[in-house]
Amino acid sequence: ELARERGWKIAVFSDPHESWGTLPDTPTYPVDLSDAQAVEECFARVSSNWGHPASALVYFATSDTPDARARLAVTESADGWEATQSHHPLSGFLFAQSGAREMLRLRGGQQVEDGAVVLVVDVGVAHSAPGFGTASMSAAVGGLAGTARQLAVEWGPFGIRVNTVHLGITEGLTGRGAELLRRVPLARVADPRELAESCYYLMSRASSYVTGAVLPVDGGYHAS
Repeated sequence: ELARERGWKIAVFSDPHESWGTLPDTPTYPVDLSDAQAVEECFARVSSNWGHPASALVYFATSDTPDARARLAVTESADGWEATQSHHPLSGFLFAQSGAREMLRLRGGQQVEDGAVVLVVDVGVAHSAPGFGTASMSAAVGGLAGTARQLAVEWGPFGIRVNTVHLGITEGLTGRGAELLRRVPLARVADPRELAESCYYLMSRASSYVTGAVLPVDGGYHAS
């Protein structure tokens, strides 16, 4: 919504099992983000519809299952571990790779003017806490962070910046969730607009000399 307010064209790629709110005049492409060919085809469709490639890519790594907090390392199955690892690190990489390829393809492999990739992860799994996230999800997020650093190094010469955002808590929490909130120095949840502004900063030319960074937008939780 923030990007639309500021004149950006938006397209949403979403796994079919995930639910996103709709925005007026915003196409949504249901796609298996772990399917390389399907993701590339979606980026090609966006370029065809817009007449130019997407210049900013934002990937959200959400919790893998609704009961993820209940899965402990001593009970999580090998299948559950593999499913998480094959989803987030792979999907985030393919999303970034396909988008970058499309930018470069339509510029004949030459340096792009200003490309941006933002990988967004939940701070609850990016910064471990008892009872939140899972070992497999923490490993997946760690893999995404490492991927972002490597992509920043490789793609910087082509004008494509890659950064990571650790999102803070955006909803009121109860039970064990309240314990997590007590570790936030600013002592409140985030307004989604605050998180959006931070992502927008990394998408925009205001951050034209920022790449390979991890930006915690979490009220100081990472420091607690």
